[in-house]
Amino acid sequence: MDGSGTPRFQPPPQPGASPYVPSPYAAAAALGPGPGARRPVRVLDGVRFAFTNPNWKNDLLLSIVLSLIPLVGPLAFAGWLVEVHQRLVRRHPSPFPKLDFGDLMYWVNRGLAPFLVGLVVGLPVFFLVYLAIAIGMGITVAIGAATGEPIVVVLVSVVMALAWALFLLAVGPVYNAFQTRAELTGTFEGAFRFSDSMAYARATAWRVIVKNLVFGMVATGLVLCGMLACYVGLFPAIVVVQIAAMHLRWQLYDDHRARGGAEIPLQEPQPVPAEQALAGGGAPRA
Repeated sequence: MDGSGTPRFQPPPQPGASPYVPSPYAAAAALGPGPGARRPVRVLDGVRFAFTNPNWKNDLLLSIVLSLIPLVGPLAFAGWLVEVHQRLVRRHPSPFPKLDFGDLMYWVNRGLAPFLVGLVVGLPVFFLVYLAIAIGMGITVAIGAATGEPIVVVLVSVVMALAWALFLLAVGPVYNAFQTRAELTGTFEGAFRFSDSMAYARATAWRVIVKNLVFGMVATGLVLCGMLACYVGLFPAIVVVQIAAMHLRWQLYDDHRARGGAEIPLQEPQPVPAEQALAGGGAPRA
């Protein structure tokens, strides 16, 4: 039990498997307070979290390689993030699972739900934004041709850019709700309990909008720094941004629970094959 009375993570017993022993490199700070404790939601904590992984160099390199594999790679990385998110909720002593290419299809299966949710929720937003951009450009050109005033064109462009930005901020809580539910329930159906997802979106709307605004600036800074490093740093920057985004989703959910918000059903613990092999002294994966 941690200090809040919340049970620490224990994987389900497997026939003939060795008892679960927490990793020796698990830091006490990783246990964290339970859902009843209030603490600030900080965007930079997500960036720092990416480097608390004792194997962060190896996992960062493998994550970059995964990002270069079409479709399968992003699915596997999404599955890995699902496990990290669920472990954070459970106060697992080692929130980062072992990332192993031997578990590629295992991670792909774990990543299907959030990936599909991202497509279903994100694609309509993507098309709406680009439709609005096309319409906005048409209106801007028409106004410019009618008035012959460059300053009017600039003002209209600024107003439309602000409108697009506000729209993206407004849909942020909805996307965050569906994505959080997909990662914690581990199922497409769990994410698309529409009334529950919208209730979570409403309850967290203001905090999500504010934190997304800050996160957008931090993420842009990281990506720009990666591009300045002869574009070589772009790939690790993108991986860190994705880990930080997941950690921010967890912080927002943890804050929601601390405020008395409804709990999201959590998927049963899923044993990671590579960790099972290590726990069994190198026994072959099931």
